[in-house]
Amino acid sequence: MIKIMADHNIEGHVEVLLRIWTSDSWRTLWEELDIEIESFER
Repeated sequence: MIKIMADHNIEGHVEVLLRIWTSDSWRTLWEELDIEIESFER
């Protein structure tokens, strides 16, 4: 499984990317890649 680690300095950027990646246009690819998002706890 692919994981993306989101540092707290770019959490806003990751939120925007997630909206794009999970949109209708990209959802199939996103689900096929089975990517998991991780982040550092504050």
